[in-house]
Amino acid sequence: MKTIRQQNRKKNDRRGKDKLRGGPHTAGRMPYFILGVSFLFVLLVVRLLHVQVISRDKFLARGNDQWMANTTVSALRGSILDRNENVLAQSATSMTVLIRPSVIQNQADDKDGIPVQQVAKTLAEILEMDENYIYEQAMRDDADTIWIARQVDMYQEQAIRAAALPGVGFELDATRYYIRSNFLSQVLGYTNIDGVGQEGLEAYYNKYLVGVNGQIRVEEAANGEALPFSTAEYVSPVDGYHVVTTIDYVIQSFAEQAAQDAMDALSPESVQIIVMDPDTAQILAMVKKPDMDNNDLPREDLDTLLALSRNTLISDSYEPGSTFKIITSASALDMGVTDTQELFGCAGSVTIDSDTIRCWRHYNPHGTQDLAMALRNSCNPVFVSLALRMGTEDFYGYISDFGFGQRTGIDLYGEAAGIVTNEKYVRTGDLARIGFGQSIAVTPIQMATAVSAVINGGTLMEPYLVSEIVDADGNTVAQFHPTAVRQVIGEDTSSTMRELLQFVVDDGVTAAQIEGVAVGGKTGTAQKYDDNGRIITDAHIASFVGFLPADDPELLVLVVVDGAKTSEDTGSQIAAPIAKTIMEQSYAYLHSVSNTQSDTQYVKVPSIVGLTPTMAQETLAQVGLTLELNGDMEYINSQVPAAGASVPAGSVVAGLADSQGASYVLMPDVTGMKPEEAQAALEAKGLAAEFTGEGRVVSQSVVAGQQVKSGTVIELELD
Repeated sequence: MKTIRQQNRKKNDRRGKDKLRGGPHTAGRMPYFILGVSFLFVLLVVRLLHVQVISRDKFLARGNDQWMANTTVSALRGSILDRNENVLAQSATSMTVLIRPSVIQNQADDKDGIPVQQVAKTLAEILEMDENYIYEQAMRDDADTIWIARQVDMYQEQAIRAAALPGVGFELDATRYYIRSNFLSQVLGYTNIDGVGQEGLEAYYNKYLVGVNGQIRVEEAANGEALPFSTAEYVSPVDGYHVVTTIDYVIQSFAEQAAQDAMDALSPESVQIIVMDPDTAQILAMVKKPDMDNNDLPREDLDTLLALSRNTLISDSYEPGSTFKIITSASALDMGVTDTQELFGCAGSVTIDSDTIRCWRHYNPHGTQDLAMALRNSCNPVFVSLALRMGTEDFYGYISDFGFGQRTGIDLYGEAAGIVTNEKYVRTGDLARIGFGQSIAVTPIQMATAVSAVINGGTLMEPYLVSEIVDADGNTVAQFHPTAVRQVIGEDTSSTMRELLQFVVDDGVTAAQIEGVAVGGKTGTAQKYDDNGRIITDAHIASFVGFLPADDPELLVLVVVDGAKTSEDTGSQIAAPIAKTIMEQSYAYLHSVSNTQSDTQYVKVPSIVGLTPTMAQETLAQVGLTLELNGDMEYINSQVPAAGASVPAGSVVAGLADSQGASYVLMPDVTGMKPEEAQAALEAKGLAAEFTGEGRVVSQSVVAGQQVKSGTVIELELD
């Protein structure tokens, strides 16, 4: 028998052998260890395959983003032109100030670097901004590039470049300019700071105007400087197309001035004017006062901005009053329920379903009269009779065919359909009142379009503001033609209505008569209502719609004056004289002054292109015209209206610094810019660049601000 000590020694010997062999469980764990290592190796191979093959492009792009600086080159928004290609709205290049926080901070940490606080202070003084805000932006670590100020003027740009601040750069931008501030303001509309149309034609034709931005990509070091022998990519912007409108700048000027004179003399709530070609429904002028300065919009006061930019000529309805008697007469004649020989009686009032409708001259009834005299006298009972004869179904058919209760289709957003009671709810009394222009609400554009149909041979046309879209070379991209909606009345009826409406002016509306030219038209004086629907007794909506020449109309003018502050606020007293002024001036402008015996003196516009503002002002003053400048300029590049146009003495001629198709441009200051920035700035002006040396631009062959012919090659020295 073995002792206990011998047994223990034997056990210890076995443990030692087990340790030498790795233990009894080691052999079982080894396959798992090898499998784990193999799995990690496979993962590494898969990851390398994913990075180097599958996601190669993504990681290359991410790497490029880290060492490539991207700068957007804004495309110039297309211009908006009148029908003679005078510029109404245009874009010009400007600069956006941006900062690179990491560059500013790195430079500040250098021994001789400029402190971040100093950078913020200098920028704040030049840009008139809050210094603390700029400092906070410069100290951020979550953004590579930050915009500080958009669309700075050239003086601020020059001051910042002269300061040579680290990490402060520029990005080409575009600024929108309107040649005469509040000229055609609601029709043109406006853009936001990013150049996207918000209202008016700017919004409706935005897809044509907007263009495509370009880009500059440059390899840069951490301090923001271009790497030696680095490559640069420059993608030129594609400028937007130009929109050619049907507006005539000169006729629009006449309407603008007439509306403003009425605002000054009558202090109304508003004055609205439409000038239209009745054959095509092209809009030649469209004015609504009060208006806004499109170059200085109250963007901080949204309610005010929306109120001023609202084009009430298409968006708001009013009770037309007696001008609607044109529609009633034309419908009744075309339907055959009356003729020009029938005699009507006026007893001062008429009772319909216990409702007494009075003639405006109820105290002295018109008595017996034919249709011409009824129109001339604006006798309500006669048109009540005509409406009832036609009946609801037939009269409503004409009302609908003339376009009331539906949108005209004009190329602007926000058009209203007016207010026409549903036919099934119309009572006899309602129909009677519609006959003389009550119990119905129309928009000014509906009224102008409908009356155009009455006098143009009977065809309702779709009104429009844009005739074509063209590119920078003048090639037509899209064209818009007159569009006939439907034939509403016969040509004979239309001819008869022209004669009747000429008689109205010849024998009654003396304030609309023009010596030497036959004028047709009709006045209206409608009721105003308060917010509770009650009639306002001491205020009216005065209107007049007129056309000339009466036998073959070329122009139709609608004037609506809302709430004039005068006791004499009828259509014949305040609206007709405004229309006369516009018709007389426009007709003389379209033809020759000798065709009319007008008391207004007309002058030929001289050329002021190439003159300094002082010289231009003196030149215009010699013929009785005044100058209005669009921006700062040393020389005038183009003018509106063009030289040779016939305009009334005292008219305004706009001098422009730059325009679509201008042969000369003002040389920009490109000193201090990188080659890519300078090239983009020159291309935006229609100039070419030729570089010598390396680095940034230190001199340019043409001094900044000097007039230079478009297409000139500018020599730029780099250092």
